[in-house]
Amino acid sequence: MKGSRRWDGALTGLLLGVLALGPGLAPGYLLSFDMVFAPDAAFTRMTFGLTGTVPRHVPSDAFVTALGQVLPGGAAQKLVLLAIFVMACASAASLVPSPRLAPRLAAGVLYAWNPFVAERLLLGHWAFLLGYAALPWVVGAAADVHERGGTRRLARALVPAAVGGFAAIAVSGLAALAVAGWRRTGRGGALGRTLAVLVLLSLPWLVTGWLRPSGMPGDPGAVDAFAARADTPFGTLGSLLLLGGAWNAETVPTGYGTPLLAVCALAAVAASLAAYGRYCLRGARPRGRAGWRSRRGPGSSSRRWARSPRRCSRA
Repeated sequence: MKGSRRWDGALTGLLLGVLALGPGLAPGYLLSFDMVFAPDAAFTRMTFGLTGTVPRHVPSDAFVTALGQVLPGGAAQKLVLLAIFVMACASAASLVPSPRLAPRLAAGVLYAWNPFVAERLLLGHWAFLLGYAALPWVVGAAADVHERGGTRRLARALVPAAVGGFAAIAVSGLAALAVAGWRRTGRGGALGRTLAVLVLLSLPWLVTGWLRPSGMPGDPGAVDAFAARADTPFGTLGSLLLLGGAWNAETVPTGYGTPLLAVCALAAVAASLAAYGRYCLRGARPRGRAGWRSRRGPGSSSRRWARSPRRCSRA
């Protein structure tokens, strides 16, 4: 029974991926805005960001090209997209401080399939979503980075974000630093280890960025062009709260943002916040690995539980 629970999140994520991608899993390629996978991809100077361009695609292009050497390009693309759903559901489920299957799978499903994931997929931001998918594992590993073997666990959890490149590892890194620093003792050591891992895994795009002869360009107009926008009746802030707000109106799923669906989504968010508040006020908090990650790794059902009168305060 316990062995099967380790895979419940991953299998649920795989099912979600199949349902979400649907006909897109047929032979061929999915093309959507920034999502471009090419047949017969080859390693070039462009792959490694050595042509003077901004290294946004480093090292994700190299990863896809390497994967394409052993799999057909279309199959490699489908594998990467399905992996996003599998990791997202499994990692979120592993972070829930409950031995029960239902709440863990509920968290995994909502984390793996929501307006944010849908809009990012339609934008073609698969590399960014790699980091998003493993973010709960990063949070769990960062909480224990001060323990023996904690640095290695954090490095492993950050690998998908490192593959995704700058945007993915920037978000994961900020979360890891926030969690590692949320301590009363050993804060400096935890932050130092976390920062060292982040710098090491960021070297592929850091080095190519430094080698760029003209430096990093900036365009103030891009701030407005890529700013969050309202895609629900609740304005920009309300849309962001409901995990929407993509800058490109063409990526908003059909039917999303209608008053009925928006009200239902808002009710779900409000209920989740109320449940979390109730959880905090009950006066017990999982410490250490409990509530952050499984003792045996992602997706495991074996967890330690400890109770403390400060459930939602610092560790």
